[in-house]
Formats: sequence, C-alpha cells, structure tokens
Amino acid sequence: MKFFLTGGTGFLGSHFLQKALSNGHTVLAHRRSISSRPKIPILCEPEWLDCEFNQITSSDLIGCDILVHLMAHSVQYPFDNLSICLNYNLIQVLDLFEKARLAGISHFLVAGSCFEYGTSGERYDFIPTHAPLEPTNSYAVSKAAASIALNQWANEHSLGLEILRILKPDGLFFLNVPSNGIYHRQSTDNWRFYPDSIIALEKWGRKNNFNPKVLEHFTLDHRGREIWCDYVSVTIKDEKFCNKFPDRIINKIQNFRNGRTNNSEKILNYTMAPQDMSHWGWALYYKVRKILNKINKKY
Repeated sequence: MKFFLTGGTGFLGSHFLQKALSNGHTVLAHRRSISSRPKIPILCEPEWLDCEFNQITSSDLIGCDILVHLMAHSVQYPFDNLSICLNYNLIQVLDLFEKARLAGISHFLVAGSCFEYGTSGERYDFIPTHAPLEPTNSYAVSKAAASIALNQWANEHSLGLEILRILKPDGLFFLNVPSNGIYHRQSTDNWRFYPDSIIALEKWGRKNNFNPKVLEHFTLDHRGREIWCDYVSVTIKDEKFCNKFPDRIINKIQNFRNGRTNNSEKILNYTMAPQDMSHWGWALYYKVRKILNKINKKY
C-alpha cells in the first residue's frame, strides 16, 4: 500500500512514517524543506516531495492509495489569526484533497484536534466523539471548520474519510513560570507558591476522578543574572503511565533549587531563603541596613 503523508517531519508524522515503513508500506511524504528531518530515527527513507503545501499537484499523487493528513498550521502567536488559520487548515487542505481525488485516491485519514471541542469538553470527564464542537481560538475554529467541510466533501463524492481527534491518555502537562527581576516584582514571585499550587491541582484532580501525578518540579537558579528564577513542573495526565517517562529534567541539570520528583518526598538542593529574597531581596536588605548603620553612627 502506498501512502501520501503530510507533516512527515512533525511529531505525529514521524511516528506514522516509522510505523508504515517498518510494516513494509511505501510512503510519499511531503515536506517544505529538504533540510527537514523526522523527529525520530526511521528504518529507511521514504520518497520525499519537497515543495510548498499549495504547490502539490494531482500528478504528484498518482499511484497513492491513501492520503494521511497530519500537518496543521502553527497555533503560536502571531500565527493564531483566524484568516491565516482558515487559509492553511481549511482552504488549502480542501484544495489538496480535491487534487488527491482527481489523482484516484479514495481514502483519507485526518488528524483533528481535541481543541475542536473547546468549552463542550469541560462538561465531560472523558470527551465522547459526539460532543458538540465549541472551539474557542482561531486554530481550533479552523480545525473544526475543516472537519465539517471535509465530511461534507467526502459525502458528496462517496469517499472514505476518517478524522481522529487526538487525545493522549499518557500526555504530559508542562508548566514554566518565568520570573524576570525587573518585570516581576519580588513580592509576587514566591517560589513556595507554585509547588504548593501544582500539588493542590493534583489533589483536586484525584477528587474529581482523574489520576494526575506531578513527575517533577523545581526552581531554576540564575543567580547573578537579570533572569533570576523560573519555576518548572511536569505533570502526567494519568499516573499509570509514569513508567513510560523514566527520565527527569532535574537529573540532567545543576542550577536548580527546591526540587522534588515523584519517586521521593525529599527536597533536592533545599534552601530556606525563597528565591525572591536570594538575589534582589537580599541586596536591598543589605543596602537598607547599611543606610541605617550610617544614621545610627551619625546620631
């Protein structure tokens, strides 16, 4: 079987590519740059189609059996713009699928997004496929619009279409709270607040029939620099998948304080002084004390 694959150098595409090639399938994979490489090692090279997405032609796709669409436009600012997202995730995708139909492809597999459910997802512990689509940002709107439009298009032409909205039960939640001394005031960024809050969030999840687990959290220590502390935590959505992620960031760095992992209650590189007093705060304290000493000597 021969697949035409978009997004072959992305996270999902790289894993699909590895699996398809290892099972003996042929893959024609699109990429925009010859320098783009899959995110993981692959058994052998696919056939690459190097061009802009909107430059793909029907003749490029002749001989392919299934189109697997795993590429999506970026969701990061400043690209989370409705007109841009609709152009990339809806209009250009419909155009590609029509070219594929004319090339003889009759089966299509599309990666949707859990963000298409938007606010409706908050009403479920586990989101069913029939949950209404209530997207809340431009990316999600464009993906939801594409799902509706592609379903209509496939029905009109009696084609096979599967849309998979990705929900990773073993997914990770990464939180980074940057603290820059000249922008974030010391009284606001207390290092103790964030660890307590993330643990409280874990407990709240368990009380609501979820099973999250904080894998690690720590405060980066940038003494002597403008950027003086970042709080970092990594939480897994379901504790039963902890063994899939044995590595810890905290084991690979040295410039951290008050760290903890899920394997131990011990606080690593413990410091009694909160980060908001270890740099700017102490400097201010000694400066004020010096002024007071001068005043005392004078009088």
